[in-house]
Amino acid sequence: MNYKVLGLFGIIIITVAVTFQIFHHAPETFSGTAEVSEITPKMIGVVRETRGIVLNLNEGKGNIFFTLKDVNTDKKIKGVIFSKTNVNNPEFKNLLIQSRDEKSVIFLNGEIDVYKGELEIKTWQVFKND
Repeated sequence: MNYKVLGLFGIIIITVAVTFQIFHHAPETFSGTAEVSEITPKMIGVVRETRGIVLNLNEGKGNIFFTLKDVNTDKKIKGVIFSKTNVNNPEFKNLLIQSRDEKSVIFLNGEIDVYKGELEIKTWQVFKND
């Protein structure tokens, strides 16, 4: 039996195991409502409730694009409601428009993601927390 080959094979197995553990760990868990200023790249792929004030709103191909501003800071994040969600929930657009026009706080549920190098929220639910 060639012990050098077995030793090399063992080193490779350990290296692969350690690398996998370092780079493929489970995403962090978060709870509660996130402020826009608290959203970081560590949250990519995580579904979060977020609150803010809508600054602008545009539509294209049935999708709604908007900017959400942090309630306490100038930090902003882009948001999108895809056409399928938009068509099935027309009240979401109305709530976004109301937030923009009244400069009032709106709550979203959605997945934190990256689009064209910037963080965004793929929004699935919009609501007021009265």
